[in-house]
Order: sequence, then C-alpha cells, then structure tokens
Amino acid sequence: MTDTLFDVVWDDPPRHRTTDPHTSAEAAASLHHLTERRQAVLEVLRRYGPLTDEALVVIYDELTETGDVPPQSPSGIRTRRSELAKAGHVADTGRRSTTTTGRSAILWHAVMP
Repeated sequence: MTDTLFDVVWDDPPRHRTTDPHTSAEAAASLHHLTERRQAVLEVLRRYGPLTDEALVVIYDELTETGDVPPQSPSGIRTRRSELAKAGHVADTGRRSTTTTGRSAILWHAVMP
C-alpha cells in the first residue's frame, strides 16, 4: 500500500483460522477493506467537515481521483457514514444545509475522541 493522505493503521486486522475454507479468508479480507473505507470516510469528515452526505460524496470522489482514498460508490460512502454515526464516531451537528436540489440536509461532523 502506498502512502496517501489518509493512511490507515489496523491494530487488530480481521482473522480467520487456517483450517477454515477459503471463503473465510475472503470474508476476513472484505472486513479489512470495509474498515479501510470506513476510516477514509471518517478522515474526510475530520478534515473537511461538517458536511452533508452530498458534499461528502463530492469531496470523497475528488480525493479518489488523486488516489488519497479507496474508491467507493456514493451509496457506499453514505453507508459508511451511517455506520460511523451508529458507532458514535460521527454526529449530527444540529445544523442544516441545502442540497443542490434545494432540500434541507444534515451537516455531519467527526466526533473527536
């Protein structure tokens, strides 16, 4: 993995037993990628937030083009943000912004430890 703006450090990477079928190894590897993507979304919110989901996707896509974050679909980015909110790493600021379609949207921010 090359050094990027959002390098990820795993204290305890997902594991599987060596006696398990190859599908277990694949499942563990997919969790590793999910963790990497979740961390990337959190880092974008830390550096550029507070952001609406719409703005988060735009900034994330720009950073994907430069190779600073792993690629994700817009729905994947929103899902990772939702997971982070459920885990208490991201929160609603209580403020709203307007989307490009004129709708009101939550401004999300990273909760610092």
